[in-house]
Amino acid sequence: MIKTLKLMQNKNSLFFKLLVSFLIIIVVLLSFNLLSFLFFKTSINEELVQSNRLILDKTVDSYEKQIQLINKSMTNIILDSRINLIRNMSADSLNYDVILQITKEMSNLASNEMLNLDNVLLAFKSSDYVLDKDGLVDFDKMFTTFMVSASYPPSFWREQFNPANHVNVLPAAEFKKYNQVTASPNVEAIPLVNYNMLDKQVMMVAFLNADQMFTNYNYINMGVFQIIGRDGALVYSSDKSRPSLPVETTKDSDDSFVKKDDIYYFYKTSDLTGLTFVNAIPYKTVASRIVQLNYLLLAILIVSIGASLAISIFLSIRFNNPFQKIIETIRNPDKPVPVTTDIHEFKLINEQIHNLAKINRDYNSDLEAKNKLLRQYGYWRKIKNVETYSDDIRNVIDPAEPFFICLFQFNFTQSFIQDFDDAQQNEASAYVRAMTQSYTEEHFPGSISLNIEKDLQCTLIFTDSFQTVADKLEALKQWFDRDMDYGFVTIAIQPRQSEFSHLAAHYEQALRMLRSRRLNEETQIVTTEITESDFSLHPIIPEQEFWENLQHGNETNVMGLIRRGLHLMDKKHASAFQFHLFANQIIERVIKGLIAGQQDISLILNENSPYEQIKYCHTLEQYELFFARFLAESTLLVRNKRESSNSIVTYVTSYINQHYSQDISLDLLADQLKLSGGYLSTYFKENFGCTFSEYLNEVRIHKAKELLAADDASIQSISLKVGYHNVSSFIRMFKRMTGMPPGQYRRQRLNDDPSVPVPGN
Repeated sequence: MIKTLKLMQNKNSLFFKLLVSFLIIIVVLLSFNLLSFLFFKTSINEELVQSNRLILDKTVDSYEKQIQLINKSMTNIILDSRINLIRNMSADSLNYDVILQITKEMSNLASNEMLNLDNVLLAFKSSDYVLDKDGLVDFDKMFTTFMVSASYPPSFWREQFNPANHVNVLPAAEFKKYNQVTASPNVEAIPLVNYNMLDKQVMMVAFLNADQMFTNYNYINMGVFQIIGRDGALVYSSDKSRPSLPVETTKDSDDSFVKKDDIYYFYKTSDLTGLTFVNAIPYKTVASRIVQLNYLLLAILIVSIGASLAISIFLSIRFNNPFQKIIETIRNPDKPVPVTTDIHEFKLINEQIHNLAKINRDYNSDLEAKNKLLRQYGYWRKIKNVETYSDDIRNVIDPAEPFFICLFQFNFTQSFIQDFDDAQQNEASAYVRAMTQSYTEEHFPGSISLNIEKDLQCTLIFTDSFQTVADKLEALKQWFDRDMDYGFVTIAIQPRQSEFSHLAAHYEQALRMLRSRRLNEETQIVTTEITESDFSLHPIIPEQEFWENLQHGNETNVMGLIRRGLHLMDKKHASAFQFHLFANQIIERVIKGLIAGQQDISLILNENSPYEQIKYCHTLEQYELFFARFLAESTLLVRNKRESSNSIVTYVTSYINQHYSQDISLDLLADQLKLSGGYLSTYFKENFGCTFSEYLNEVRIHKAKELLAADDASIQSISLKVGYHNVSSFIRMFKRMTGMPPGQYRRQRLNDDPSVPVPGN
């Protein structure tokens, strides 16, 4: 009650306006009733007459609208092009599909409860069958079995194919209805005939349920109601014992009613059908109703004054509450308020508002997702230097909007590869990418993440503070550090902002920043690009010495050279990328050496090839372990190859290794083996992989390097010890095979870090 009083105090509220509106309506109605009461005391007779006129007008209007609606529906059917198809069909060529379609439309028409129809027929003058709502029926059988009336035998209907009017309303008659099994209750029906005036061989008949129409459309419960046709015949009478009113009774006055023999005759003629509608009300009945009406109006006047106020307040509340909840839902569509009301319209409005709000949310969500995909597509094309820039992309990308470029490179350890199968690895990789994208979207709304490659994700972060980005990425790094056993991430973030036009160039810079990662298995954040030093194979490892030891299968010396190179790179703070390039060069040199020695490298380049293995080397120790395994396999192949050579090659190599300090020639050994020099030269190269002179020089220079590293003998004496009697020839050959003269080689070995292992030790 208090809430209602508060609502009444607010003059701009819906409740107050509804209440005032209801009160105004009540006052108007009460005033009307009061004036009517006063007026009826002096001219009640005229008022009743006028009332009956209006009632009859309403009745006639209802009948006419009903007939117009049915006539329109029948006209649509009878003018359908399919009717001609049916009319022209013979008994042997009936198109049942078309018949079924028309029958269905007629069934829908007849089953419409608002039309008060009992049946609908479609007849053809040239056919022996008719169509009704149930299907195709023989013409005579229809009117002798299914729609039987003594007033309308089959012969009557055959005579109706010469109409004078488009529509003809026939007098009501009782029809006996039968179906295939039992008889249905009799019905009094008014036949309504519709003709195709362009084709008078087709007519359509609708059977209007006369009593049902009278019940629905007659708004007066006293007197007799009749419908009279154009020809004066009685079409329908509510009193079956009452004969048809004489035509002159309804035509002897220009007014719409006459009084004759203490009976009021109210009538009205339709312009459409020519029917005349008549209500015959006895005067005594009118007089008694006047007295009753006076008392009734007085009682209504007294009761309505008290009840109307309560009803007005009640209805105002009933209307106001749902409206307020609907308005609240409109204001806050994300939190819809349910409407508790029995009024169907309010429920429908509320449901539609909820549906519209949901559609709007779904549309906005879908549009946002598509715009995001379009933005991703535009930035991706820019990164790939695809210059096409469509209008759709321009609408969602601001070329001047600054952003930070952040690259995430995902690396997995050897333990991860060994512990999980391919499906689990792909699932884990997808999870890490999705988690990274979710983190950046949560902390940097509007960021764009692009999966460039399987292990590389590019994120564009739209913010103005680099420090904020660095702090959030540091927090993300701590999350990645929890799973260091299985993987780590390299995060490269450019400290300066970029724009759309510079995206491709700055992306390439970010890629180079990834190469600045140091050698370890920890997540690293890189913000600068280091200058790449020259860590190629030749400056770090003497190529000739490496090649020579590899040719002889000297695993210890080769591993010592590589280990020294790795430690030298680590000392100079080489990046992980530089270590990877260095390892690739070593593998390439070894494989070339094995191919030159005609080794079977398929044992090395199997499924787990060395190029694949170094992808999971992330520390110095892992590289050393890898090269220890790899060189053990490679030098074993070389040694096995050498050991499997035949006796001639073995004799030559053994003789050279024992007499390298002497003057040795190919012809000398050929004489000892009873072979020609040319044959021995060709045979040695084919079976050993190098020429006789190349092998002799390799052995002598190898021995010279050992002497240079072991003592401080002079260059000339070392030259004589290894078989070179001309010191100039020795120096020239040593420089050609090692890249430096003997003196420089000795100084370099003496100046090397003592912690680095020396080959041969």
